[in-house]
Amino acid sequence: MGGMRGGGGGMGSEEQVYQVPWKVVRPPNALPDGGLAVYWFPSSVVEFQKSSLRNSRTLSLYASQCVAMGIADSQSGDIQKMADGEKLPVAVLAKADGTVIGKAQNKDGYLKVEQVEKLLEGEMKQREETIKQQMKDAKEKVKGGDKEGAITLYRSVMEQRCLFPGKAKDASKELKKLGVEVGLVFDPP
Repeated sequence: MGGMRGGGGGMGSEEQVYQVPWKVVRPPNALPDGGLAVYWFPSSVVEFQKSSLRNSRTLSLYASQCVAMGIADSQSGDIQKMADGEKLPVAVLAKADGTVIGKAQNKDGYLKVEQVEKLLEGEMKQREETIKQQMKDAKEKVKGGDKEGAITLYRSVMEQRCLFPGKAKDASKELKKLGVEVGLVFDPP
């Protein structure tokens, strides 16, 4: 058989499933400490059990990058405000402080995973572009002799270290070149 697998289908016939690590959100620990959060307000237990939002490679990958995935109901205290007036199911993308960034509305009573992925991917791309621009601007400030301006920009990139660890590492290296003790960057003033 020379490397062939016996039985049906052959190699690659099994599709990999990426289960999204949804966690039930209950006050007072409802909001994450850093990063972003996607709050899913399903319309019922049956909708939750049958929803396409339960399996997604994209959402699973973002969950490993400081994007909290929370299941909430419309009676979940502070989180309830995010879904006020919305027809369930709905997904809400929010900052760590609870500020709503965007919502994925249901269509004909169904919320599709593609809608939530598009919402989250759009925000992450926008943030990544902002960070790239900050890094570019900081380098220009260094060339122009504005060391303090560059330090401020590099620090703002480092604040996004949970979502963009590679860019934060680059900012850390640049801060060290400027003589800034990186361990002190996150200490309160």
